[in-house]
Amino acid sequence: MRDDRRTGPVPEAGELPIDGYDHATVRSVGDRARSLTSVELEDLVRYEAAHQGRTQVIRLLVEQLRRQREETAEARSRPGGYGPAPTASRPGAH
Repeated sequence: MRDDRRTGPVPEAGELPIDGYDHATVRSVGDRARSLTSVELEDLVRYEAAHQGRTQVIRLLVEQLRRQREETAEARSRPGGYGPAPTASRPGAH
């Protein structure tokens, strides 16, 4: 991994979550991006920006990352999600 002080570590091609990434089309990256974690998407954005710099791919990855973050935030804010328990259900609360 190469360290880029502005953005963090840039993974090597062999460390990427998509096999054959350097030869993947925009469409195939988009199809595969839906199943990646936010960390994997961030790695791909850094790699793409440092290597090929395909604007369409970077936009697609950043948009997928944004969607994931919104969905995570929404899930945590829903009742029954991972947010804090209501006061009445906490142990020792009366």
